[in-house]
Amino acid sequence: MPTVVDNVSKLTWQQYVTTFPQQGAQFTQPIAASYCASVGMRLPTQNEALTVAANNYASCAFPNPWTTWTLTPVPGEDGRAYFVSSAGVSSSQIIVNSPGWALCVSGASVTPQALTRLLPAKRTAQGTSRAMQAPLSSLPTTQSSIR
Repeated sequence: MPTVVDNVSKLTWQQYVTTFPQQGAQFTQPIAASYCASVGMRLPTQNEALTVAANNYASCAFPNPWTTWTLTPVPGEDGRAYFVSSAGVSSSQIIVNSPGWALCVSGASVTPQALTRLLPAKRTAQGTSRAMQAPLSSLPTTQSSIR
């Protein structure tokens, strides 16, 4: 699975989103979190995902636009968490009933306060690669393999 390293936050990101290829399949937040754990990564927080979105989105790091589940619950809305897109849009989704995607991340979680201090005007990334740690037949497919 190709990955990229954010040179500012030092987080390592999956380069392509993962989801189920079947039309209408429910790649829910718990399934997305389980998938990320199976490859030694985790879902990002809303703030972490926003650091590589909108003005900080780099097509050299993420060749395709993306949307991802996050670990961040929606305050006051039980059973909901945030989706974040590469356009920088956050939306509230039902964690067990909304189809979605996972853009997995690894590294120490970065607090919103630390992100504020770290974020430059322009972002860079460097590519790496990482072997999958689970059999391919048991995992959903990545966006790059279902084109």
